[in-house]
Amino acid sequence: MPERIGPYRILRKLGAGGMGAVYEGLNEAIERRVAIKMLHARYSHDPDTATRFINEARAANRIDHPGVVQISDHGRLEDGTAYIVMELLQGESLRTRIHRNAPLAIGECIDLAAQVAESLAAAHARDIIHRDLKPDNIMVVPDRQMATGERTKVLDFGIAKLAGKSDRASVKTQTSAMIGTPFYMSPEQAQGSGKVDAKTDVYSLGVILYEMITGKPPFEGEGIGELIVKHLNEPPPSLTERAPGCPAELSSLVFRLLEKDRSKRPTMMEAAELLEAMGERHPRPRRRLSQGMHVIRGVQMVSDEPLLPSTIGRAAGQAHAHKPRRILLASVGLGVLFALLAVATLQLSRRKEPTTATVPQTAVLPAEPPVQQPAPTPAPTAAPAPTALPEPDPVPHPVAAKDPPAHPSATGSSAVSSKRSDVNTKKTGSAASKKKSPTKVNNRRLHIED
Repeated sequence: MPERIGPYRILRKLGAGGMGAVYEGLNEAIERRVAIKMLHARYSHDPDTATRFINEARAANRIDHPGVVQISDHGRLEDGTAYIVMELLQGESLRTRIHRNAPLAIGECIDLAAQVAESLAAAHARDIIHRDLKPDNIMVVPDRQMATGERTKVLDFGIAKLAGKSDRASVKTQTSAMIGTPFYMSPEQAQGSGKVDAKTDVYSLGVILYEMITGKPPFEGEGIGELIVKHLNEPPPSLTERAPGCPAELSSLVFRLLEKDRSKRPTMMEAAELLEAMGERHPRPRRRLSQGMHVIRGVQMVSDEPLLPSTIGRAAGQAHAHKPRRILLASVGLGVLFALLAVATLQLSRRKEPTTATVPQTAVLPAEPPVQQPAPTPAPTAAPAPTALPEPDPVPHPVAAKDPPAHPSATGSSAVSSKRSDVNTKKTGSAASKKKSPTKVNNRRLHIED
C-alpha cells in the first residue's frame, strides 16, 4: 500500500480488483477524506485502458447528479500509474443488501429502483450510457434529506459510452467486443454489437429489480455461453411463481424492462416515473441510518484547542448545559451545612450533660467547723468491702483526755457526721491512724459514736 498518492496520505485499502485498487486518503491541509481509485501500473501504460479510466471521471462530472458518485481530481504518479479522486461513500453496495436481506420488501425494491432509474435518466439525457450496471456498481448510503433515509449512488462509469459527436476521448470498442457483466447485460450487448443505446441500461435495471424481488437473477448458468443463450432466447421465469406477493403492476413493468426487443422497452425516464408512481401506492417506511448499514468509519479529527460554546450554540440553548451542575453544587453545599449544624448541636448537648445530670440526694448535716484531714488516696477500681463496726460496750467508760483536740467540735453533732469521719479515717490507712483522739469527750458523745 502506498504511503501517499499526490497530496493525499493513504489511510487504508478499501478494496481491490483485477485492474486496480481503491484506497482511503486524507488531505491533511483541509482534513478531507476521499476515495482514491488507482489503476495498476501495467494497465496505466495501455492507451485504451488509461483512456477508459479517465473516461469515468469525465462521465461522472458531466452528469452532475446527486445519485452519481462525484469525482474531484485525477492524475498520474511518477511511474505513470493513473488515479482518480472521488467522494468517500459511507454505506454498503446493493449486492451486500441483496445478499443479506433478499428478497427485499416490495416498497424497498420500488424505492431503490426508482432512484437508480432517475440517476441513469440524467446520464442518458447527456448522451452517456453506463453499459455495466449491476448491484456491485450501486451504493446505498445514508441520507437524512431523503424521505426514506437513504440514497443510491451509481459508480464505475469506466466503460461508459460517451455518445457526443465532439467527444474524441470516448472509448472506441470493436464490434465483436463484449463489454459488461454476463448476468446483467442486454441481448444486444451479449451479441457483441457495438451499436448499443440507452435501452441496454434499461434491460440491466430490469435484471437488478428482478433479483431484488426474488433474491436471484432471472437467468443463471454454469458458463458465460449458457447465460448468453438464455438472454437471447429464453423468457424470464414468472414472478408469480417466484414472488407470489409481488403486485401485478410491478411484475408487468419488470417484464417490459426485460423485453428481448429493445424497441419494446420503456425509456429510463418512463421507468423512473412508473416506479415513482408505484412508490406512492406501496410506500416504504423510513430507514434508520444505522439499520443494517456497514458504514465506513473514518479517522476522527481531534483538535488541541478547547471546545468553547459559540454564539449560535448559546442561542440554541448551549448555555443551559451548566444548570444541572449548579443545582448539584447547591445541594452539596446545603448537605454540608446541615451536617455542621448537627455536629455543633451534638457538642453543645454533650457539654450540658454534667450540669443537667441528676445529683443523688444526701442528708443535710448541721453546720460544723471543717476538720483538716489528709488528702485521700485514689480509690481502687473494685469497690471495697464494707467494714463491720465494733459492737458498743454495755457500760460506757470515761476516757481520759491526753491532748487537746485539734479543732473543737460542737456538742450535739449527729451520728452521721461521726460515721463519715470514721470511714474517712479507715480509708487513709497509716496516716489516719496517727491522728490522736480528743482529750475531753463526755460519756454521752462516746456512746453515740460507738
